[in-house]
This record gives sequence, structure tokens and C-alpha cells, in this order.
Amino acid sequence: MREYFFRNLRVLNRYLQMSDTKWLLLSSILVGAVTGFTAYIFNLLIHLCNSLFFDKSASLFVSLGLGRWAHYGVIVVPIIGGLLVGLITHFWSHPETKGHGVPEVMYAVARREGKIHPSVAVTKSIVSAITIGSGGSVGKEGPIVQIGSALGSTVGQMFRLSGELTRMLVACGAAGGIAATFGTPIAGVMFALEIILNEFAGRAFSMVVISSVTATVVAGSLMGADAFVSAPHYVLVSPWELLFYALLGVVAAFAGRLFVKTLYGLEHIFDNLHVPEYLKPAIGGIGIGVFGFFLPQLFGTGHSATEAALRGEFGFTLLAILAFSKIAASSLTLGSGGSGGVFSPSIFIGAMLGGAIGSILHRIFPAITGTAGAYAMVGTAAVLAGTMRAPITAIIIVYEMTNDFHIILPVMIVSVISTLVSAALSRDTIYTLDLRSRGVDLEADKAAGVLAKHRVRDVMTQNVETVSEATSLAQLIDKLGSTGHSAFPVINGKGELSGIVDARNVYEALPLRDELGEVVRVKEIMQTDPILTYPDERLDETARKLHLKHLDYLVVVDRNSPKILLGIISHVDMMKAYHKVWEPIFA
Repeated sequence: MREYFFRNLRVLNRYLQMSDTKWLLLSSILVGAVTGFTAYIFNLLIHLCNSLFFDKSASLFVSLGLGRWAHYGVIVVPIIGGLLVGLITHFWSHPETKGHGVPEVMYAVARREGKIHPSVAVTKSIVSAITIGSGGSVGKEGPIVQIGSALGSTVGQMFRLSGELTRMLVACGAAGGIAATFGTPIAGVMFALEIILNEFAGRAFSMVVISSVTATVVAGSLMGADAFVSAPHYVLVSPWELLFYALLGVVAAFAGRLFVKTLYGLEHIFDNLHVPEYLKPAIGGIGIGVFGFFLPQLFGTGHSATEAALRGEFGFTLLAILAFSKIAASSLTLGSGGSGGVFSPSIFIGAMLGGAIGSILHRIFPAITGTAGAYAMVGTAAVLAGTMRAPITAIIIVYEMTNDFHIILPVMIVSVISTLVSAALSRDTIYTLDLRSRGVDLEADKAAGVLAKHRVRDVMTQNVETVSEATSLAQLIDKLGSTGHSAFPVINGKGELSGIVDARNVYEALPLRDELGEVVRVKEIMQTDPILTYPDERLDETARKLHLKHLDYLVVVDRNSPKILLGIISHVDMMKAYHKVWEPIFA
């Protein structure tokens, strides 16, 4: 049946005579539209779960004659929700369903050519809706990003696209997820390029833009403008105020780092907790229930509380308590196995932290500072930049939410400063730390991607000095000293490669120099089985050989005639590949 479907799909493609560009255009629109519609359905699921868990639980208490205890039901609700999430993720869902979504997408792009199991879109929707609907202190954007990415990956796999194009469609889904959640199409594009693809390629940019715009239009038309976070307009009161905003950027970086360490610290604790896996989210739900009982603003995404902080409706004490309580509540939700995003919690933390700092500054310097709401607005970008280390996304999303250029200067200042301070504090972001625990280093992968574009023949050294098997130890030592080389390929009487001799071999033979320096020959101390590479081998594969064997060089030979020496390649030669990539840019 499947082969029949794809055969007819190819026939349709030939009939319509559609080019690859047209297919990509239609695929981008399709992914964006479906992601926007899925975001609408996901919102309905969250509202449905919220109603079932909170409204129905209160009615249940009343029907049981326990009306006066009904307000304590909020403590029980997250426990029940956590138990359901634990059972579903442990027994029925795909492993990729766990977590806060974005690292799983980044992993698929980095290591699996963008392939994500189609079932992830369904199970992620269910477990995330239950988590958020039952009070889990997480965001909905992470799940929507993962759901949209899974849809993009499914389209790529259906049409049997290459790994490169499938990754682009995954990025399209991610962009659509952010755009559909916040009504910010430009920020969706920046997020996909800055975080998911980690590059700004021309064709990818076009596809992501189309998908992001489509998702925004579809989600906006179905949910209305009220579904997105709304923000008031603020202005920069005085140029001196930029100094205070710079201070906010520094504090936000530390707050973001605290969030990251708390999240993964609790995750580590729960990983080592000797209880059944399906019970862990319920145990985390106990803490969420207690938090929510005293601070109901912590339940769910917290968008209404964020908007209140942006309007300056909270005082310093409540703002400070909410900022640090959100770090604990969100970390507890995700660390125990709940499903949701960290984007909204970062915005929430930034709004509360910025509002708290702003309220103090405005009280001390009322003439040159804005209100607490202005600092809350800028704080959202500061903590976002600090946790994700994506300053462009942070700047754009705040600008799109406010639609006001007057606030852009402090937003730019705090985003850059928070990013720089965060990078100084740790090499990992809230996303890459999760990946590093799985053995994925995106920086190394990116370097390997550059090397994979080149072959050994492009950068190897061809004019290589050699020594013969009959060369004496004394002559070899003199040649090492005069040339400055650390190794020489060894050639036999027929002009064929017979081995390699390096400084280490000479060092081991040094005790023989005085008495047998003219007697001992290279043939007797050389390595007869050197690690080889070939002209058509990719540089990333060659680099892996160098790294695994702790070598400084490899001998290049003909693949069909390994006795024919063609050259040598070293770490220095590897750098030529990077120069070929970057030199045209800076020329």
C-alpha cells in the first residue's frame, strides 16, 4: 500500500512537472499551516485538561460534601496529572516525548538527519496538555516546537527528501511553533535558524520564513489576538537608564544560569531516585501543588501573571518571590519527568526579575527611570538571552510582542550583555547541556560539517620528504634536526611505502646512538603498519582517525595501491579547510 502511494505521488509530480523549488515551497506552506492548526488544537487540549482537572475537582469536593476543603484540591491536581503523564510516557509514548522538546529536535537535526518519529506529534500533545492543564509550571511553546518539527520531519520522510531538506522542514516546523505560540513570525524564523539549524543559509531562510508566516496566519485566525501575550508600550526615559539596564542584563544572566543548574540538578536527583519511573512526575506534582496553593500564578504557562507584571501590577516582594519560585517550580516539573517548554518560564522569570529591579530603581531614581513594567518587559529578553544564548531571538520576540521601537535599545543592551555573561559562566545553554549529557557537542558537529565538505586531496601536502629503509639512525637524527619535521614516510628499494618513522621511534632508539648510530637502520625502528588515509576520504573521517589514535599526521596513499605514497596530512593541513571556508568572507 505504501509503495502504491509513493508511486502515484511520483507520477503526480511528473504530471505537474514541479521543480524541487516548488516542492519545497509547497512543503513549507504545508508544514506551517499544519503547525498553526495543531497549535490551535493543542490550546484546546490544554483548556480542556485545565477544566477537567481544576473545575471538575472542585465540583467533586462539593458533591462529596467537602466544599470547605475544595481549595486544597489544587495540591492534589498536579499529583494526579503527574501520575497520568508518568504512565503514558513510561508505557505508551516514544522516548522523544520526554523533556522540554527543543533539545530532542536539536538532537534529531544534529545526529539523525532530521528524522523524528511521527507518533511524537500525538503523544507530545497529550502528555504536555496534561502537564500544563494539571498545573505543571512549564510553557506550551516547547511542545509545539517539537510537534511542528515532527510534522516537518514526517513530510520530509513521506516525500523521501534528503537529510538536508528534511532538516530544513524540521526547522520550518520549529519556526511555525514559536510563531503560532506568541504571534511572532520573525522571532520564529530567528529561533529556527539560531537554535535549531545553528546557521543562516539562504534556502533554509526562505523556507522557514514561509512556514513561520503561514503558521502565524493560521493560528491567529483560529485563536484570535487574545491568545498571544500582550504587552504595553514603554519608552527609554533617559540615556542614563541604559546603565541600569546593563546591570539588569548581568543579573539576568546569573538568574538564567541558576535556572539551568536547578533544572538539571533536580533532573539528576530524580534520575537517581529509586522509585518506578512512572511515579516520578507524581512525586514532582506534590511540590507543584504546594507551590501553586500559595502562589497560583505559578500554575501552567503563567502568561496572565507575566502580563500583569508587564503592566506593573505587582509589588517588589511578590515579583521577587515569583521569580525564584518559578525557577524552582519549572525545574521541579521538568526534572521529575513532566513535559513542557522552558521558553515561557524564562519569559516569566525575566518579567518578575526585571520588575523587581525596576521597582527599586524607580523608587530611588524616579526622574530618570521607567516604571517597573518597563524593566519587566526588558527583563523577558534578558533571561531568554541568558538561558538560550540566542540574543537575536530574544530581541525580536520582545519587539514583536510590543510592536514598539522605543524599547529596542534597552532590549538590545540586556540581550547582548546577558548572552556574554552567560557564556562566561558556562559553555552550555539550557538546551545544549541536555545534549551534552547524551554525548552531542554541537560545536564539534559544526566543525565536522565544515570538514565533511572537503576531501583529503584538497589540503594534503604532496611534496613530502622521505627516508629510505637503509638510512642510518645517525643520519635520521641529523635530518630530523635540520628539517624540523617530526616524521618521515619510509621508502623501500622499489620506491614503495614500507612504513613511517617519527620522533617517538627515534627517542626509543637514542640509547643506541653512540655505539650503533651508523649500524642501526631505519628499517629496524620504523612502524610497519602506519594509519593510512586516502585522497577521496572526507576530512571529518580523517580528523576522527587523528583524534582517536592521538596522531599528528597520516600517510596518504592510493586506495587501490596502498604502497604508492601520495602525500601526508596533518592538523595544520586540516586548518586549510577552514581557511577555504572563511577566507572569501573576510577578503
